[in-house]
Amino acid sequence: MKPTNDHFLSHRNYEKLLLRFLIFPMAMGIQFLLLPRLPEKYFYDSQHILSVFLKQQQDTGEWIFTANFFHWIDFFHFTELAQWSFFLAFVFNIVLFCMSLHYQFTSAFDYIFFYCTAGLLNIYVFRMSKDIIQFLIFLIAAAIIKSKLPFLWKTLLTCLLFTWEGFVFRSYYFLISGLFLVTVFLQRAKSRAKKRRLIILLAAVCLLGLISLQFFSYRTYLSVVTVRDSLTLARQGSESAQTLILNPIPTRGSLGLFLLDYVINFVRLMLPLELLPKGPAYYLFILFQFYLSFRLLLLFRNRKQELFRNSQQKLLLGVVIAYYVVSAIFEPDFGSFVRHEAALSPVLFALFYDSISFIPAVKPEKHQSKYIRSSGRFISVDS
Repeated sequence: MKPTNDHFLSHRNYEKLLLRFLIFPMAMGIQFLLLPRLPEKYFYDSQHILSVFLKQQQDTGEWIFTANFFHWIDFFHFTELAQWSFFLAFVFNIVLFCMSLHYQFTSAFDYIFFYCTAGLLNIYVFRMSKDIIQFLIFLIAAAIIKSKLPFLWKTLLTCLLFTWEGFVFRSYYFLISGLFLVTVFLQRAKSRAKKRRLIILLAAVCLLGLISLQFFSYRTYLSVVTVRDSLTLARQGSESAQTLILNPIPTRGSLGLFLLDYVINFVRLMLPLELLPKGPAYYLFILFQFYLSFRLLLLFRNRKQELFRNSQQKLLLGVVIAYYVVSAIFEPDFGSFVRHEAALSPVLFALFYDSISFIPAVKPEKHQSKYIRSSGRFISVDS
């Protein structure tokens, strides 16, 4: 007696469920075996947040906001980092598991990327950290974009979310909010020529604004073009100095050198080959970043497909582009970059794997694509 299609599908679903469930034993291994053996530098931020949380130390800005956040969710009156780590790992791995049920992993590479991201989240994010807040904000952004609200409302609410974050948490998210609107607006342009004209116009306006800033407020201008030097100077000689992203060319207040450094640093972030001589400890991160950059490149390669033109994809891609463009300005070292990038995972997963993003090949509706995703490629239904 041959197995029915229903039996085959249920067996496949069982396998997929089991593969997603593997994040729980992995999280337990990280909590009990890996975290206790990590150097102190991995817990500096957590220790500082705990000190502010317990009112043993005073601080301002995002530190006090983070401490207040943990006061708001302190239902069990925790006083130790281990308690927070176990609690947050338990809650957010369940959240991650539930999220994964909506993802379509079509290859072993998809599962490996998912496990690697889950590992990074359990090491850097799912504990007493600022990045747990950032993870929640990106999770809310992904939920807004995936909702059934009209396109305009999705755009405005996502923009307002990042603007609010700029006010209360991380001020550079004002830039991400603005760039998000710009990228979404550019994607709405109908023709390639119109997009090219808009990009040239926006670049000219930004360039003119920076040049004008030299005459109206030279101190502000200097703070912009030397922002990376200011961020890395305070970290030199510390543990994080091993992976500092120093400007390859000293800017010395030059706008041209600032722009050249920006392009070089963007490539360095996305393709971190310079970490190879630092030893095997960095090889996994290098492979992870190369694969992620490759997946993003695939999205741009397939951006002409109708499947990629739905509003959800445009908004998710807008968030991702804005995030990476701003990261190339402000990320001081590769350690900070990978922490913040892991927190972006709700948006990345929705962009790469969300089943709602990829329309079934059966009876495509009007204005919908006749393409389906297969191992990171788009193939025609008729082929």
